[in-house]
Amino acid sequence: MLLLPLLPLLWRVRVRARRLSFSAGRTPGDATARTLAAWREITDTAWDHGIEPDESRTPRKAAARIVRLGHLGTDGAAAVHRVAGAVEQVLYAPEPRPAAGLSEDVQAVRAGLRAAARRFARIRAVVAPRSAVRVVWAVSERRAALAARWSMPRRPAWLHRPTRQES
Repeated sequence: MLLLPLLPLLWRVRVRARRLSFSAGRTPGDATARTLAAWREITDTAWDHGIEPDESRTPRKAAARIVRLGHLGTDGAAAVHRVAGAVEQVLYAPEPRPAAGLSEDVQAVRAGLRAAARRFARIRAVVAPRSAVRVVWAVSERRAALAARWSMPRRPAWLHRPTRQES
């Protein structure tokens, strides 16, 4: 019972560690996954600090919004813009270049958001992160996929007996 209130905190710590511990793969797919994981971590950290994600914006516009609403200093602002530039590279460039130092940039953004936030916001971002709702969304999607899979007919159509209306 004591662990139940801490589940969002524990989930967020686990996800952050997984996103930031990515290995330096050699394929372009690895570079893309690393870059997008770093961007997702920044947007989730901003969401935890009260800046709701806006998926309709480009990475550059989203970075400017995070800087503005998060009151980031120069180090945090530069870091979020570097990661946004790397995201634009992997999404839009014909041959994306791998970016270096993404983990350090994510840590700089986290530190900047934490420093600019009020005490209650800092505590809430750690204890009850808003981005933990992604767990609920993932469980809901899996449940819907499982329900759809089990609702399909188990027999082929030719094995069904015709009804009086079909004959």
